[in-house]
Amino acid sequence: IALARNHDNVVSVLSLAESADGAIWVGTFSDGVIRIGADDRLTHFDQVQQLSSGNVRALVVDAQDRVWVGTQGGLLRIVDGRVERPEIHGLPKHELVTALGLHEGQLWVGSTEGVRIVRQDHVQRLELNQLGGARTVLGLQSIGKAMWISTDRGLYRHLDGKLGHVGLEQGLPVDAVFQIVPDRLGNVWLSSNRGILRTDMV
Repeated sequence: IALARNHDNVVSVLSLAESADGAIWVGTFSDGVIRIGADDRLTHFDQVQQLSSGNVRALVVDAQDRVWVGTQGGLLRIVDGRVERPEIHGLPKHELVTALGLHEGQLWVGSTEGVRIVRQDHVQRLELNQLGGARTVLGLQSIGKAMWISTDRGLYRHLDGKLGHVGLEQGLPVDAVFQIVPDRLGNVWLSSNRGILRTDMV
């Protein structure tokens, strides 16, 4: 499927997510959010661009079929075809949201200012910079009972309310980890600022 406004303006795609109905949600650099239905029909949500004044770096669809949109201008949400800015105290509003994830029914929001966990009507902030000095979150991946956080200072693991860190000091051969992906053999693959790495979960 070619996502284009016209023959000369191809859409720059930054993020993807799939909803329960099989639709693909596309986050773009300057064209808001586009939904590709099961019938290949395109729906443009231009209001995302108007509210955020920036690109869509992250998307995730929750169990209530709400589409959470991480933008250059904070966090937005698409509910029943309407774009809105959720009024939950503590959510980022004027910073670049770089990663979104779901873990145990809760929304995790990564940005250039760390991690926030949305717990119904309030937000918990994780202080990564006190453990390893990370500031920018580059990826979020739920694996088993743990949430793994990829950052500009290695990997963090949040498990049973406790935060752990693996960086250069612990033997990780790279500084910035962009994403962690598990496979079916018990390994995890890391994309980084120095190529792709493979390790196990032990």
